[in-house]
Amino acid sequence: MAIEEVEKAFAAIIQNRLDAKFHGELVFEPIRVEADLDLDGDLYLHSYIVFDGDREKLDPSWTATLPRFLWPHAEKLGYPGFPIQSFVSKSEWPSLEKKIACGPRILF
Repeated sequence: MAIEEVEKAFAAIIQNRLDAKFHGELVFEPIRVEADLDLDGDLYLHSYIVFDGDREKLDPSWTATLPRFLWPHAEKLGYPGFPIQSFVSKSEWPSLEKKIACGPRILF
């Protein structure tokens, strides 16, 4: 599977999980997934989840469980490293997106 397909599939898994939890209370868009290598050389997926709405609704006890839920999905997609999620407010996204775009991108 091409890297773009993996990133799109993983973003869809995340979107489904968020929709099931928040039922439209928060808007999550875009969800940008970047493949990368961790310090051990393992492939992993870093997801930037842009949200619009009340940050207080992002319960840390729930968001902390998201990586463990996503890990088996990442492994099935060929990315055995522990997945990382960064929740980013919509107002912060434009400047962060520029930084991400300028950073190194691993091509497999």
